[in-house]
Amino acid sequence: MVQAVSQRGRVRSVQTVCVALPAELDRSDPSAMGSFVRETLGEHKLNARRLLIDVPRDQAILNTLTLPGGAEAELPAAVHFQIVKELPFALDQAVVDFAVSGSDAGADTVEVLVAAVRNDVLAFYQQMAEHAGLELERVGLRPYANLVSVAHVHSDIRSGRTVLVDVGPSLTEIDVIRDGRLVFSRAASVSVPAVEGTPATGRDAGEAGTAADLLLEVTRSLEAYRVTDPGVRIDRIVVAGATGVEEHLATALGRRFSVEAVLYDPGEPFAGQGEVHVLRGFSAAIGLIVGHGQPGKVYFDFLNPKKPIDLSAVRARKVRMTALGAAAVLVAVVLGANHYLGQKRAVLEGVQKQVKQFEQEVAEFEDFQKQVEAALTWQRDEIIWLEHLKRLTELFPDNKQVYATSLGMSSTGRISVDLRMARTDVSTELAKRSLKQGYRAVPGSATERGSSDRYPATGSLRIELPEGGDRRVPPAEDRDAEAGAAREDMLEDVVPDASTPEDGQDEVSDETDSSGQSPARRARNSG
Repeated sequence: MVQAVSQRGRVRSVQTVCVALPAELDRSDPSAMGSFVRETLGEHKLNARRLLIDVPRDQAILNTLTLPGGAEAELPAAVHFQIVKELPFALDQAVVDFAVSGSDAGADTVEVLVAAVRNDVLAFYQQMAEHAGLELERVGLRPYANLVSVAHVHSDIRSGRTVLVDVGPSLTEIDVIRDGRLVFSRAASVSVPAVEGTPATGRDAGEAGTAADLLLEVTRSLEAYRVTDPGVRIDRIVVAGATGVEEHLATALGRRFSVEAVLYDPGEPFAGQGEVHVLRGFSAAIGLIVGHGQPGKVYFDFLNPKKPIDLSAVRARKVRMTALGAAAVLVAVVLGANHYLGQKRAVLEGVQKQVKQFEQEVAEFEDFQKQVEAALTWQRDEIIWLEHLKRLTELFPDNKQVYATSLGMSSTGRISVDLRMARTDVSTELAKRSLKQGYRAVPGSATERGSSDRYPATGSLRIELPEGGDRRVPPAEDRDAEAGAAREDMLEDVVPDASTPEDGQDEVSDETDSSGQSPARRARNSG
């Protein structure tokens, strides 16, 4: 826990408390958790009344959207309109909030980081705060809070790519920050055993083993991120957490990626409020405090999310303005019949001013309608690449028959795949199955290098997506049935070969990752 007092947007005093959760405590029970928080506050004589808390990465859906530029007030409507198809549940089952990451003036677009949290998750924190006797003031997002806390002391993250690893007892969050923007976040479930009471030799061995597990998860996360940022080079790594393995992990990460890996330092005014290794575990809490203490700063708040403009309220306001304008004209006519010419002119000028204001509001409303139409057109013409890649991947047999060595996509709806095959006719069969799925597919010429190779044949496949609305993919049950039939047909004439490599083992192409997955399969899994 971190208790902070702020004045005029600046943190004046800080007090930190680190307490282990009892093993018998039911962490899924909000009343039990709230009671534990209340007892801890009383035991350490903390007189806090308001509560800031953040949602961990594994309890939130996180996505980055590029939207048409427009007025700031119109962004919530655009975000809700676009995020619906990205959610695995109905929009009314969750709370959606966002933060603007940046904008492109040349392309007239803005980039927003959007997060969705289920209603039951938000209700858990509200009930916990109630049982703790605290007023819940804000529910933020942990990855974004970590970004704010690191930016508070590391100004160099505004350029290049920074990896932030926040190690927890059971869950570790791995974030990628590019030019000061959060572009990737993943939670990895790695249990870090307690080291208290363990002999030094056993403790060092345990920490080294846990650091190796965490190093593997960081490597997997960066490989997943490289799907969207090919050829990425990491410039720096920051390790946070208070589990005891952070120093081993920082050393291993620096050696693995050949970059500087440093331990998180909270900086002023938080430094000196406790032991250094303990303060490293408060990165997200410090980010909440720093972001909350700066007026006007854009941040996540699922308790008070940014909501779209109510169109019915806009229409009602238009009606009221129309009635007001009509009444003003009527008053002007009545006053004009009973006053001198000078008084008539003054009244007329007032009416003209109101009419001009009304016309301006009508023009703003019409401009809003144009923005909505532009957004609809943009949404209709976009290509959902992950769905098409998933659909095409389902047509492939297992990697005993074929695997992809390269994958290319263009904004015009074309996909090119280079193949290594057990037989020269595999690319032709794949083209036929792609045609049945509604794609225009043409296999390239297949050549065979020699029978001793496990994949003697090389070939390619050129696929073009349908135009317009036909670029939408069919329902999941239709895709599953068609993909299953495609695999069965292509495996009918295959005789198992003991020399064929197992999935994910032995030979992989130069362009597959360490798990043996093709770029298309890796894009699907990371999505």
